[in-house]
Amino acid sequence: MLGVFPRHFGCFMVVLDGCYFSRLVVFWLGYAKVSKYLATQKNPVF
Repeated sequence: MLGVFPRHFGCFMVVLDGCYFSRLVVFWLGYAKVSKYLATQKNPVF
């Protein structure tokens, strides 16, 4: 039981990490687009 658990847990973590990574990429693309948009403005909000 103890030998099987880490393997399944590792697969589960890889799946979670994949979802997290894709979400992070989407977030960074959106952030880059917003920062580029703000850089072109005369009076940025921030």
